[in-house]
Amino acid sequence: MILRRHVLNLLEVMFHIETLYGLNAAMISILFGFMLKFSYFLIC
Repeated sequence: MILRRHVLNLLEVMFHIETLYGLNAAMISILFGFMLKFSYFLIC
């Protein structure tokens, strides 16, 4: 019973991490593009 609840909690956490990663992938790419432009601006 306790083990099953633990497995369900683990699956729920993994699902939340996956959805958060799916949402953050766009944000990370946008931030990475901004950082590349900013570093290019600083170098030049």
